[in-house]
Amino acid sequence: MTYAKKILSLLLLSVAATLGAAAQDAHAKFTLPYDATWGKAVLPAGTYTVSLEFGGITKAYVSSEGGSKVAFVTVPASTEVSDACVKSAVDLERSGSRWSVRSVCFGALQLALYFPAERGETALAALPEKLEVLAAGR
Repeated sequence: MTYAKKILSLLLLSVAATLGAAAQDAHAKFTLPYDATWGKAVLPAGTYTVSLEFGGITKAYVSSEGGSKVAFVTVPASTEVSDACVKSAVDLERSGSRWSVRSVCFGALQLALYFPAERGETALAALPEKLEVLAAGR
């Protein structure tokens, strides 16, 4: 193996190890106080874990802790590295009587993932939309 190939192999191994370490650290645990939609999935109130996979397309793996056994994979509409994302949190958005997961902040990485909220049908007398931030535990 030539010297250039050895250096390239070491560099690729280093990058893969760094991404693998980052992927292991990209997780958060949170409790939903309400039933909520996340994309097309409906999550009953309860405790969940979300972790990230980096590689081509960023994917979020969501699984429940407890009896409901909800598990799914979702792709964020956008991601953002932000100084405002200092602690892990989940943002919920209310439309009428429905709650949707709007974003997840991974504080250790200062990385925010944004998801499109599913819009519910609202009546004229429905409550105004509300955004609520839930702190995530580790």
